[in-house]
Amino acid sequence: MYKVDFLESARIETQWPCPACGAASASVGVSVDTGMVELGVQELAQCGVCGSWFFLGEDPVLGYQDDVIEPKYWIHYVQVGAGIDAMLRPVMALGERARGTFLDVGCGFGFVPDFWSKSGRGEAIGLELAAYGKVGKRLLGAEIHHEYLAECEAIRGRKFDFVYSSEVIEHVRDPQGFLKELAGVLAPEGMVMLTTPSASCVRKDFEETRLHSALSPGFHYFLLSAERLETLLEAAGFAFHVVEDNGERLTAWASRVPFEKPGPKPFDWEEYLGYLEKVSERGDPHLKGGMLYRLFKDGMNTGHMDVARRAFPRLEEHAKNAYGIDLNFPNISEALQSPDFLDGSEQYPAWLGGALFMAGIYAGNELHDAQRKLRLLEASTHMLEHEMETGFQFAQEAAAFLPAATYNYRMALVELLSTEIPRGLDREVPNVYARPDKKQIKAFERRLLELAGTINTFARSGLAKWLQ
Repeated sequence: MYKVDFLESARIETQWPCPACGAASASVGVSVDTGMVELGVQELAQCGVCGSWFFLGEDPVLGYQDDVIEPKYWIHYVQVGAGIDAMLRPVMALGERARGTFLDVGCGFGFVPDFWSKSGRGEAIGLELAAYGKVGKRLLGAEIHHEYLAECEAIRGRKFDFVYSSEVIEHVRDPQGFLKELAGVLAPEGMVMLTTPSASCVRKDFEETRLHSALSPGFHYFLLSAERLETLLEAAGFAFHVVEDNGERLTAWASRVPFEKPGPKPFDWEEYLGYLEKVSERGDPHLKGGMLYRLFKDGMNTGHMDVARRAFPRLEEHAKNAYGIDLNFPNISEALQSPDFLDGSEQYPAWLGGALFMAGIYAGNELHDAQRKLRLLEASTHMLEHEMETGFQFAQEAAAFLPAATYNYRMALVELLSTEIPRGLDREVPNVYARPDKKQIKAFERRLLELAGTINTFARSGLAKWLQ
């Protein structure tokens, strides 16, 4: 079982130098039980010179294995794992300046170069060694090459207006050399855009699933401090740079020439949702479902209810046709039996828990169906809890949704009880010839007593406390 422990007393580590700056003086402050046989327990140290955190050991990184990534990970990634809006924020922050030739180094599935080209910004090329880059090339139709930057013949000798690399630098042994490689394919007045986990998120009060994602033991060498990233950019020849630290992630824009500081500009949700709409027309069921789920969820969350209203019936139809799931009366009993969340995502999509939550809110606010709202929210809490239990390392969205889903389920239950309890047995039904028989009355009495018992239990334990 994955577990992070912050050590009571740090010890000084001099055997392993900091991979971010080379200094050999760090304090070991965190122990991570990875839950993986290959890694066991790993330790992290914070560099006393640059403030970056790094994993100890000669080679603490296992890397991505194609036999794991291709059949399992890419499905989860397109269904729910890819934070496409987060990937696009560095691009969106540039506004109308974001036009020209574009190279994405470590492009993953290829969403960012695909967005760049589909939005008419210019030619876009992606490089990705992991197997899901091949899948993305096939399913998105994007230009993605399965090669290292230095070995890719398709771009040899070329210079790009924008070079983008999101969540990649933390995977390389030599961050300084990596930045110099990026500089080598950048046009003289071009711009590099980077994102990477921030060293500032390594703290006790940081949410556990997000901390796990940032650390990613077995995959990340280090978490850079903002100060060290600035120094690395300058050493790579980028005299002008902006590095933002939001407490979880560093975002950097860098150039050899002066440029206007990006933002603060509102994220262009309409353009983003329009891109999801385009990709949702692709044929693969996992890709299509992931885009429809994001359209529905992000449409609701950003107030674009016209988008959500169009997406929801499409998502309902897709859930039924592709997975045999009824989003009106969901049967999740078999899904809850799956011992591995990642293994089960081909039959029970990873967006199911989140979709049930959002659909429950939609049923109450838009469809005014209190009973449907209650059953969908109840199902969502079970699915989100199951995701947390069986796929913790992939459960960032489940961890974010579960408190809200639980609260809204409880509120929906109270709302429904408040309308059910006052109804008396002596009230006539609309059709006088269809009055309930004795068996029906007895059944109703039992139900009423059960509801009364539930209310009494809540009252004794404190209803306000229960709703917290």
